[in-house]
Amino acid sequence: MLTHARRGRGWEARLRVWHDEYRRKGLAWVVHTSPGIKRVGGSSGDMFGAVYSSKGPPDFVGVIGSGQAVVFDAKETDAARWATSALPPHQAADLEAVRNLGAFAFIALRLGPKVAQRAWLVPWACLRDVHGSIGVEQLQEIGTPIGPNGWLGCLS
Repeated sequence: MLTHARRGRGWEARLRVWHDEYRRKGLAWVVHTSPGIKRVGGSSGDMFGAVYSSKGPPDFVGVIGSGQAVVFDAKETDAARWATSALPPHQAADLEAVRNLGAFAFIALRLGPKVAQRAWLVPWACLRDVHGSIGVEQLQEIGTPIGPNGWLGCLS
């Protein structure tokens, strides 16, 4: 079972590899975001104490080759279903706000290892009214499978 602190790190790392490849090929520019931090205490060399000072935005923001802005959050579960409550309300509000401004907002969702198709691009417009949990059956209706070359192929 993934701990809360480590959940999604492997998935986010995989996404960053794809983003580096997209950037090298001139297909997209996507960066990882992080919550604001506030420095606390003294420093020692390159190290200092810090705490989060704000709730984090969605994990990634960028622009794809067509000029379309993209904003998305990476979510991962070791189960066959993902609980929609795992998306904090402030991130849902951010996805809704950028969608209303014309950006393509989505969740990059990776399910547990026992699921044949593990990763999906799920548009926020389709996911925002889903409550409870979502599994492969529903993902087949509202999402697009993410293949070996990443989520950008889902948009063509």
